[in-house]
Amino acid sequence: MENQTIAEGSAFTYAVHCDDYDGDAITYSDDSAQWDINASTGLISWTPGFTDAGYYTYTITCSDGVDSASGVFSINVTETNQPPSAS
Repeated sequence: MENQTIAEGSAFTYAVHCDDYDGDAITYSDDSAQWDINASTGLISWTPGFTDAGYYTYTITCSDGVDSASGVFSINVTETNQPPSAS
């Protein structure tokens, strides 16, 4: 899994891929508070809000129901300038 950089307010998708060499079905899971990975496809979808700038590290786990493997990747969410408001 490769580290990613995205801007606040930008849609983010990332497809995690795991292989099971004896053909068992794989279930995906994560430790994210921001999004949930699709348990059957491994697809992550998230649009960070305009207060989400920062560096996040996540662990993704793939399981065949008996054994599992995990990997770590990071997302750097960059700040998007917002216009000032007058009242």
